[in-house]
Amino acid sequence: MSAPSPHAEPAVTVALIGVPAADEETLRAAFKLFSIETQSLNGNVREALQKRHFAGCVVRLDASAAPVIEFLRKTAAYRHLPILGLCPAGSKLGEFAKLGLNAIVHEPVMETEAVKAVRSVHTFIRHEPRRHVRIPIVLETEVKISGAQTFRALTHDLSYGGISVTTDVKVFPDNDVEINFQLPNGEAATVSGTIVWRHHPNLLGIRFAAGDERGNSVRQWIDEYLRLY
Repeated sequence: MSAPSPHAEPAVTVALIGVPAADEETLRAAFKLFSIETQSLNGNVREALQKRHFAGCVVRLDASAAPVIEFLRKTAAYRHLPILGLCPAGSKLGEFAKLGLNAIVHEPVMETEAVKAVRSVHTFIRHEPRRHVRIPIVLETEVKISGAQTFRALTHDLSYGGISVTTDVKVFPDNDVEINFQLPNGEAATVSGTIVWRHHPNLLGIRFAAGDERGNSVRQWIDEYLRLY
């Protein structure tokens, strides 16, 4: 008798919504690396989502994306579904950032970017988030440098102790900052912190200030998010 396959467990499947054929194979291959299957949804997307449960989805951020994402966030079974946004060239992410995307991939999809995005969310797709204490989430945020400029950025991930953001503004470590953003549950959050690292070209790591009780709302949201898994 042959040995059982190490991947004999039920397939975990991600829905591909509005993904161009040219990018499908790259995304499929990236998910496959983490033993995650994909299925393209065409026609009545809402009906397809209701007929079968998916563990995550990739949504192309075109004119039809907002209603689909809003439907997912308002449906009990999908409220906390990991969502990757596929961003067409030249698109503005502001309106979609308010919907709590977990990661962004740009068109045309490059293999390295696809694998990086899937790696950031795969533990949540597979319901194993305790191995991954950083929650990938894309939110609009305002960062104010102490005694200096204020700039806008998009969050990359969020943890109990800090946050990372993407921005084209040239800011470097050791700056004290105040971060303002809205959590996916609608609650406003303001936390002070310090920029502790910069990964070029545009990723900043900010450590929350110890003792700043305003960070409790962030920690409470993370606790609630993890309880769902």
